[in-house]
Amino acid sequence: MKTVRLARIALTVLLTLVLSWVLPHYFWKAFDISIRPPRVSYSPVQNSFLLLRPEAKSVRYVDPAGKEYTREEYERLLPLTNYRQLAASGQMPDSLRGAKLDLKTVQLNNLFLRVMPADIGLPQIPLYPLVESQSGRVRLEMPNDFFRIGRRMEFMDAATNAVQESKSQEFTDTLLARGFAFPARQIAGNPTTRKPFDEGYFVVDANDAVFHIKMVRGKPFCVNTGIPAGLRVRHMFIMEMGLKEFYGMMIAADNSVSLISYDSYRLIRLPLSRYDAATCALFFGGDLFYRTITVQSEGWLETVVTDRAYAVVDTYQESWPTRDESTAGAWAASLFPFTFHLEDEDSALVDFYGQCGKWTALWGMLLFLVLLLISLRLRRKHVRDHLFDLVLVAGTGIFGLLAVHMIPSPEE
Repeated sequence: MKTVRLARIALTVLLTLVLSWVLPHYFWKAFDISIRPPRVSYSPVQNSFLLLRPEAKSVRYVDPAGKEYTREEYERLLPLTNYRQLAASGQMPDSLRGAKLDLKTVQLNNLFLRVMPADIGLPQIPLYPLVESQSGRVRLEMPNDFFRIGRRMEFMDAATNAVQESKSQEFTDTLLARGFAFPARQIAGNPTTRKPFDEGYFVVDANDAVFHIKMVRGKPFCVNTGIPAGLRVRHMFIMEMGLKEFYGMMIAADNSVSLISYDSYRLIRLPLSRYDAATCALFFGGDLFYRTITVQSEGWLETVVTDRAYAVVDTYQESWPTRDESTAGAWAASLFPFTFHLEDEDSALVDFYGQCGKWTALWGMLLFLVLLLISLRLRRKHVRDHLFDLVLVAGTGIFGLLAVHMIPSPEE
C-alpha cells in the first residue's frame, strides 16, 4: 500500500506540472486578443510622424493627431520608402528638401536592421566560412574551408575535415602579432555570398577586445578596433551595405546600442533610454535625411528620429493595454499561481520556461482549497487521510485540485 501511495504522489505531482502548461496554453488559445502595434514612420515631406495601424481586416493610415490618409496620400508622404511604387505610377518627386532624387541614390541610402530578443544569444555551430574579400570577381564565392577560433585560428577543409596547417598558422601568427588573446568569446559576421562585398568578422577575444578579421587576396587582415573592452559586448550584428556608413550594430552588456562606423571603428551610440535586449524588439531604418529607431516591447513603443549625424530630431511614444491587463488576464492571474511552457516569445529555443503568477492567485488558491475541503466533506473523507492533497492544492491551486481528482487516493 505504501508503494501505491508513493506512486500516486509522484503521478499527481507530474500531472500537476503538466496541467500548469496545458491549462494556460488552451486558456489563452480561447481568450487571447491579438494586439498589433502600429508601424511608425517619419515623413521627410511634412517633418512629422505617420502611423500605419493594422486592424482586423484592413489598415488605417493616420498621424498622431488622428488625421486619416488614403494609402496613396500616405505613400506620397513617404516617398523614400515607397519610391518603387511612386516611380511606377509616375508620382516620384524629382527633388526633396533641396536634394535631387534618383532611384539609385534613394535605394543606396535606404537602410534597415531588425534585432529581436530571440536573436540574442542563439547557439552557433562554431565553424565559419571566410570569404575572399578582394578576389577580383564580380560575385563573392563561398570558400571550400571553414574556420574556428579556440586555442588558435584553425581552418578545416569542408570535404575532408583535414586541418589546413599552413593557412591556420599564418592567420594565428597574424592575430597574435596584433595582440589577440585566444580563445574567442564571440564571432559575428554575415556568412553568405548574397551581399555586395565582404567585411569578414568582428571577433571578441578572451580579454573582451574586439578585432576585425577578414581575408584580402589570400592574406590575413586583422585590426584591433579599439572598441573599449569595458563595454563587454553582448552581441553584434554585422551587415555589409553599399552605403558603407557602418559595419553593423553592437549591443553592450548595459543594453547600450551602438553602430560600428567606417570612421576608424568609431562607435555611434544610439539615443535609446528604454531598450532591454532580453525583452525589446529594435528596428533601425534610414533614408537620405533621417534615421528612425523604434524600440518595442509588451505594451509600449518608443521611436526616436535623428538626422544623419544622429542628433535627435523628434520622438514619439505610445502605449496600449497588455494581455495581462485585459479581462482574460485578470481571470488568468486569479486562476494560475504559476505556469510552465516550452516556448517563449523572447527566445527561439525550445526549453522549460516558468513564470510565477500575481498575488491575486492567492485568492484562487484559497478558493480551490475550500472546494477540496467541501469535496472531502461531501464524500465523508477524513482530512487527516488527505494531507498531501491539501498541501498540493494549497500550493498549486486549480492544477493540484484537478490532479488529485483525476488520480484518486488508494482508499477510494
